[in-house]
Amino acid sequence: MLGAAALRGRNVARVVTVVSPPSRDFGQSRQRWMTIKRKLLSWSYRSAQALLAVSEESAQDASSFYDIPLSRWKILPSPIDVQKVQRLALERPVESFVKRPGINIAMVGRLSKEKNHKLLLEVLAMAKQSTDARVSSSHLHIVGDGPL
Repeated sequence: MLGAAALRGRNVARVVTVVSPPSRDFGQSRQRWMTIKRKLLSWSYRSAQALLAVSEESAQDASSFYDIPLSRWKILPSPIDVQKVQRLALERPVESFVKRPGINIAMVGRLSKEKNHKLLLEVLAMAKQSTDARVSSSHLHIVGDGPL
C-alpha cells in the first residue's frame, strides 16, 4: 500500500505479489481493521501494473476477495522443487540433527536486517541462562541466504 503512494507520479511499474490466500490472512486480523485493510489493499492492487500469485489457489482467492478479475492475475509458481525436497528428506532424515536434548528452534527465510535475526539470537542467549535444563540446552537452526 505504501508503495502505491511512494510511486505515484513516477514512471515506475508497481508489481504486487500475493503469496497466500488473503481470505486466510484476514481471518487473523482484528475485526475493526479488516474492512479498512481490505479496501486499501483492493485499491492498491487494482492500481498495480502487474498482479502476481504463487499459485492458482492464491490467484483465485485474491480475485474473489478483492473483486479483481482473475484475468489480471499471473501465476508465478515457487521455484522450489517440492518432490526433490521430499525425496532428499527421505534419503537423509533430520533425526540426527534434531534428536538433541533441549528445544530445537528453526528459522527459515531470507537473512536480511528487517527479519531481525538479532532479536532471535538475543532471546536464545537469554534461554541459555535458564535454570530449566531443557530450555538452556536449546539449539537454533538458521536456514536461508541473504546479505547477513
